[in-house]
Order: sequence, then C-alpha cells, then structure tokens
Amino acid sequence: MKVNLPSKVSLLSLHCAKCVHTNNKKMLHKSPVTCLFLAATLTLLSSCSVFKGRSDERPETYDQSMKVRAAAALREEPDLNSYSLDAIATGQTEQAAELYLEHYRDENASTALRPMFLYQLALIYMNPYNDERDDLLARNYLLQCLDENPDTRLKVRIQHQLRTLDENRMQGEKQADAGELLQEVDEEELLRRPNQPVDQELSLSSADAIEDGRVETAVDEYQAIYDNQEADAEVRAQALYQLALINLSPYNQQADPLTALNYLRRLSEEFPESKVRPMADIRIAALLTAR
Repeated sequence: MKVNLPSKVSLLSLHCAKCVHTNNKKMLHKSPVTCLFLAATLTLLSSCSVFKGRSDERPETYDQSMKVRAAAALREEPDLNSYSLDAIATGQTEQAAELYLEHYRDENASTALRPMFLYQLALIYMNPYNDERDDLLARNYLLQCLDENPDTRLKVRIQHQLRTLDENRMQGEKQADAGELLQEVDEEELLRRPNQPVDQELSLSSADAIEDGRVETAVDEYQAIYDNQEADAEVRAQALYQLALINLSPYNQQADPLTALNYLRRLSEEFPESKVRPMADIRIAALLTAR
C-alpha cells in the first residue's frame, strides 16, 4: 500500500513522536529529537502533530503489517520520528529522502533543525526493517551531516550510528532481508505497551520519552522547536507547554516544578494568543498556590 506524500511538509510535521497503541488503545507512532516535533492521519506524513492528545487514533488504513513493521523499526531505533517510521512502514523511503533533502537545502531552515533532516534520512536507510535499506547511503548522510554541521547537538548520536555501521561492516555482517526479519518478530509482544497514567495534555512524544527514559532528548527537541524563530508561533508555544508538562510529570525522575513554572510564564508572556495559554495560566496559578 502506498501513501502519497505532499510535496512539502511543515518543519513541525517532521518532528513527530513515537506512539504505540496497545490493546484497544493506541498503536504506534511519534517522537521528538535535537530540535524536534508533531500528527493526525496517515497522510500524517504531512501532519504528524506531535501535540495531539493521547486519544489520537491511527487510521484503519494503517494495517497490521504496517503497524508491526513500524513498531519493529522503532524498537530498533527510538530516534526515528513518526514521518520516518511511516516512510519505512509504507515503502516511501524515496519520497522521504526527497522531502528531507528539500528541507535540508532550504536556506530558511534553522541551523538547529537542518542536521535533523539528514540524521532522520540516515536512520531510515540503515534500519533493518526497511525494504530499501542501504547502509552505505546512510553512512554518507551521517558523514555529510557532521561535515556540514560540526556543532550540531546530534553529534554524539551521529557518531554512535557511524560506529554501529562501521562495526557491522568490519564484522562482515550481511544485511538480512527485512521481510524475513519481520517474520521472526513476536507481533503480540512487539505491539504490547504497558499502560501508565499520564497527564492527558502530554503529547504522545512527551509521554513516551518519559516512559522510555529519554527526557533529555525530548527536552532538546522541544527547546530546538521553541528556539526556531521561523517556526509558527503556535508551534513554539506548544513546545514550551510540553516542556512544562514534562517537568510536572510525577513519572519523570528529573521533574522540576520551578523549571515548569518558568516555561509556563514564558509561554504566557510571549504567546498570549496561543490556544494553550489559558491552561498555562491555570497551571501557573496552581504552582504558585502550591508554593
């Protein structure tokens, strides 16, 4: 099954978050990174709103085989965002490459976001569950990213991916067929996700980052979105709100109510017309009362 990709997608839609539905609840997709993230439907490749609530459902057209492939790809590499996952799951690697490269070459793209495009493209090509896997191409994109963006926040992760590719090559590891690998996975176990009470306003990306112990990554990603002056004001406000919610979550061992309060105040002051401003003000009042 093919999904037609739009010729252009917003930066926000390229920063989704991992979401795996369990039982009769959600099924897979979304994640935030360096600067990062936001979904709605399978054309989700152009509207992966990271800031959707946890009740957001995947469309039925995203069939079981796609869910399994995406879940397996995500388990292999948690840094994949929703757009990249869908590209792998639906056989849209070439289209994803065109889109990521188009945004990477966009002169108006922020210096914080541009490295992410090449990084995500490399992750797509090196994923063992991608029928169009190409480790050499992935390696070239990672090297290009480091060469052209030496100060990127993704530097450590890129170096790690390069070591992985080099180790596989030195060991003479043969690329296994993605289809064969998928036949070996335990689908029930793969799609199972332990239920955990969360703030319903947390994005899927934020909730999963907390659950998986990837809070620092999520914070970097949302911070990058906020720092991007070219981004839509509502998107930047949503990023601040998610940063606040992450720091208020009782499941986040690094939670800091004072930091959350600072994010909320910044949101209220800088984005008075934001849709989340009213809730931000309510939370500010609650935090001040608690103090």
